[in-house]
Amino acid sequence: MDGKSIQSTGARHFLVEPLRSTTAVIKFSGTLGSRVATDGLSGTINAFAHYAAQWFAASRVFCDLQGSFHKSAIETAFILFDPMTHSINGDSGPGDHGVDGLQAFIKAHKCSQHCKRLALESKARLRSSAKATAEGDGLDWPEDD
Repeated sequence: MDGKSIQSTGARHFLVEPLRSTTAVIKFSGTLGSRVATDGLSGTINAFAHYAAQWFAASRVFCDLQGSFHKSAIETAFILFDPMTHSINGDSGPGDHGVDGLQAFIKAHKCSQHCKRLALESKARLRSSAKATAEGDGLDWPEDD
């Protein structure tokens, strides 16, 4: 686009997903909290969110995770859709609650057996990483409860 922003060109862009084969949606987390469940799928999605938080040194986390099963002639797959993120600077998109969202994720997260089997960092370590990044960027990190 030769350096012009979408706004200046008047161009409109859309992201479209294929029609889902079902309306049955399983919700794993909300914008500022997570659902505590003990089934295998919930534990896997929970561990994915934890792994991603660790990967980003807790400067970005996935939230509002939901998905549904889709069957084809070949396989059945579980597809996550419409995720949100919280980031240190609060600039990852609509619904990003910045530092407050990061802190809410870390506080609400309950490690599943998958988190433990993957030897993911403790919540204290995630909190420490996020706090160091926030303070390094000149942002306040709220005191822990």
